[in-house]
Parts: sequence; C-alpha cells; structure tokens
Amino acid sequence: EAAMQICTNCLESRLQDVQMMRCVGYFLLKSGRCSLGLAVLDRVRELAPVEPQSFLDGALARALPLFQGHLCEESLRKAVDLITIVLTHVWADRFSEVEWPALILLHMLCQFGERSGITDLWPQSIDVSLRTLDFSAGLVVWLGWDTDKTDIDLHVVEPSGNEVYYSNKRSLIGGHLSKDFTQGYGPELYLLKDPPAGKYVVKAKYYASHQQSILTGATSAVIWALQGGSSPKIRFDTVRLDRNKEKMEIMALTVGADHHGNRRQACMEITFTDVDGDLVSLRRKGCRIDEYLNGKLEIKGVRNFTIDVNKRTYHDDFGFGEFRPEEDLTELCRLRDSMFASAAGAAADSADDHRNRRQACM
Repeated sequence: EAAMQICTNCLESRLQDVQMMRCVGYFLLKSGRCSLGLAVLDRVRELAPVEPQSFLDGALARALPLFQGHLCEESLRKAVDLITIVLTHVWADRFSEVEWPALILLHMLCQFGERSGITDLWPQSIDVSLRTLDFSAGLVVWLGWDTDKTDIDLHVVEPSGNEVYYSNKRSLIGGHLSKDFTQGYGPELYLLKDPPAGKYVVKAKYYASHQQSILTGATSAVIWALQGGSSPKIRFDTVRLDRNKEKMEIMALTVGADHHGNRRQACMEITFTDVDGDLVSLRRKGCRIDEYLNGKLEIKGVRNFTIDVNKRTYHDDFGFGEFRPEEDLTELCRLRDSMFASAAGAAADSADDHRNRRQACM
C-alpha cells in the first residue's frame, strides 16, 4: 500500500519524465493494477512517440489480461495496431532489428485471436509473406528495460543446464536468442518452439548504461514470459538493476506439458561406447540421473554431462572421454537434453507436491 502511494504521488507531481513514468507503469502492472498501468504507459507513448518501446509496452500490457483469460476484442485489435506501427515505421539506428520481436508478438496475438474466433487480425499493411502459417512458439522470454542507451543482456538457463546468451545464441533443443541490443530499450528475446519439460531460469546482466535517470537512479528490467499453444499463459515481472556487470536471476519457469497438455515421454536411459571400449550409461530415476560404467555405478546424481560435437568428447562431473566414430552425437545430445529436462520436471513436480502437502496440513 505504501509503494502504491509513492507511485500515485509520482503521477500527481506531474513530472513528465518518461523513464520515471515507465517505471511507475511497470510497477502498477506487477501490482495487478492493469488498467491504471496501461493508462500510464499510453501516456508515455504520447510523450515518446519516436521510441518503439512505447508501442511495444502498450501491446504487451494489453496482452497481459488477454492471455490471463479476459478476452476483449477491442484490446486485442489495439495491440495489433500498436505492433503494426513498430513494423512499418522507420526508427533511429539504435533500434535496428526491433521488428523481429515485434513480428513474433504479432504472430502470437493473431494466433490467440483466431483460436478465440476473432479473424482478419493480420494487418493489411504488413506483407503476408512475413506471416508463418505454421507458427508455433512454445516459450518466449522477452526482456526490455526502461532506460535509453542501455545494455542489459538476457540469459536463459535451460533444463539441461545449457545457458543461452549473446555468446551462445542457439541451443540443441532449438532455443534461439534475438539480437544483442547494446543501445535503446531492447527487447531481447529467447524463443523456443517446442520446449522440453523442466525448469527454465531467466537472468539479466546489467552490462552497461550510458544514461541513468536523475529521478530513479537505476534501471528497471522488464520480463515477459509467454507460453503459446492451445492454452496460452503469460507472466510479468520487473526488477531494479543498479549494479553494473552483475547477473541477477529474475524469473524461473517450469514447463511440464507439451502444447496438447500431454506429459512428455521421458528418456530413461542413454547408452554409448567410448573410444576405450567402455560401455557408458546414463539412467534416470525420478529426478536423479546416475552414470554407470560397464554396469557399475560411477556417479550418483550427475549434475552436468556436456557433449562437444566438434571435438567428439564428453565431460561429466569427474572427467571427460571420447566418443567412437560411429556414435550419432546429434541424437545423443537430443536424448541427453530430454533426460535432463524430464529430471528437472520431476524435481519441480516433487517440490510442488511437497508444498501442497505442507499447506494441506496447516
């Protein structure tokens, strides 16, 4: 309540500071005051019409109640209109390639509308060749910020432990990171078409800022997590960043089912032979993965098992080895990711069950 009072005091002061108003708008959304937060962000768009973030914020703020089950055709069409402006306007060079994340969001909104019986959403001013008819976005993580001329980096740790970021933009399970924005407001996107079950940890690294607000003294990282499919979901959060070069965990997401709501088939065992002729096996038991060598338990509770496809080597918790030439490393990588993702999903389910039992006893 005190924080809400401070926010309303900021608005009543009539200071036309765009970054301060964005910060207030984000906080209102986080607090569940969506209508008031949207009104503030719409006012920001009037004050800063030369920044694409102003239009993307308005579209995302309207998507928030939509993806939470509150269908409003007027809000949906307005969100599409705002994205259309981002796609058709010529922006300053520091906003170059902002069209790619805007196009992803446009696809998700049009897909949502069609599944809700609202057609003809695709803008007439956008060439239909830009539309992907079989578009699918199982998981989209969207990172923006409220301070211009700032560089915040998006990091997503996948269930296998692989970390996707600006120096490792593509993952073996299909994860892809958009352009590394070093100016403007972002956004940076992580896109995964068909996410394996498990826990995805979202982090932000405040890399550099060439501008800091006198009023707020820091930068807000704004995170949107959108899950597509027949029952789309959306999560929103915002955190304050004020320490350069520090990487901060800002959200954790658990994916437990595919787009059709069915539990993924778990990979329970992986077996291969290394160059020494030893039979190596990874076996999953619930949320734990054990490593066996020639049938004998070698490592109980494997934490990491990385595969270097180019060097044809693997590294586990205790050391490394080499694969024989006939081993299909692409398939082994796929099976490993599926196994670790399933184990992470089982761990998350176990934690949820434990928490529910504790609440039931209270």
